[in-house]
Amino acid sequence: MINRKKFLQQTALSVAASVSIPLFSKASPTAASSKNESKLKVGIAGYTFAHFDVEKSIDMMKRLDVHYLSLKDFHLPINSDDAKIKSVMS
Repeated sequence: MINRKKFLQQTALSVAASVSIPLFSKASPTAASSKNESKLKVGIAGYTFAHFDVEKSIDMMKRLDVHYLSLKDFHLPINSDDAKIKSVMS
């Protein structure tokens, strides 16, 4: 059962995502000219995806064409083994 607080949080997140998508499309690397290409690498803070698992977070990033994520320990625990790290990085 969804409560009022959860509903408002999900609605606010959906509105924020809907509003930000056009902003990202205007700032896409393809919009930069070859002479004046930006060296700024755009990423997303891991806390943005606190309520999503890592696979869902990566899917959303791919839709936005964002390639950098600052992972938080709730997505990838600090004591993860090499196999787990490689599976998330792939």
